[in-house]
Amino acid sequence: MILRFSHFGHAVKSIDEVLPVYKKLWGLKPSTRTEFPEDGAINALLPVGQNYIELLQPTSQQSSLAKFINQRGEGMYHLSWVVDDVDKEIKSLRSKGVQVAETPPQTNLITKRGWIHPRSTMGLLIELVDEKLLTHLGHLPKKEPQPGSQVVAWTHVHHVVKNIDQALAMYDRLWGLKAIKRATTPLQGVKNAIVRIGKMNYIELLEPTDPKGLIAKFIEKRGEGLRSFCFTVDNFKSAITSLKKKGVELYEASDAPGDFQIKSAWISPKYTRGLLVEICEHRELLAWQDPELKL
Repeated sequence: MILRFSHFGHAVKSIDEVLPVYKKLWGLKPSTRTEFPEDGAINALLPVGQNYIELLQPTSQQSSLAKFINQRGEGMYHLSWVVDDVDKEIKSLRSKGVQVAETPPQTNLITKRGWIHPRSTMGLLIELVDEKLLTHLGHLPKKEPQPGSQVVAWTHVHHVVKNIDQALAMYDRLWGLKAIKRATTPLQGVKNAIVRIGKMNYIELLEPTDPKGLIAKFIEKRGEGLRSFCFTVDNFKSAITSLKKKGVELYEASDAPGDFQIKSAWISPKYTRGLLVEICEHRELLAWQDPELKL
């Protein structure tokens, strides 16, 4: 059973070059740095609300991480989900025809992990971990934003798919997850569906409705999978002003017609080492997601 998001991975060529970007734009600093020799990688964890962003740098050109960067460039690499029992989750998924690999305990990793192949999940590489491993690594949820940062949380990721109904059927079949909200955004040429993971996080599914739109072009170029994620801030106007003063150009979609009537802005990947970042106001976004959610 899925309990919550843990983090997403940001594949980078150099952690030391990327950390100043997170500090400059959002005031985020790493809590830990760890080497994983068997994976051919080192990481740095950036606490963001109840979750993390994991910066991942390859130490071996034969690693899957290095091959990803060489083929696709820096950017979003994977999602990590906390489950109640990794072995049971792997067994359940395999019984449903899902391709899952296992990595045994290794240096700096005391428990088994599971890895769901993107072929089974419409382009998502998903890591399965348990609370024991996260506690060992010090990956514990934080209740307050980092001092000096306006970022409250990263609330969700955007999963781009060719057919939103087929994607929802997949989430339901594998994990019993259903859409809590559906919407359309004609100006952006997409259909949206919200699938909650835990209490405060969710996946936003995006299906293109405009064959010439950005989402359709993304699928044509890169296929289905992770496209972007959302930072929420305590004050939208203040955060946007601050980013502009730092030289960041933003596309503000606050007045876009459709069902998605909340203020938002987008930061180009050229400022963030391959990440397309959405900015929303925390309380407004969560209230839109679920009006009955107690904030």
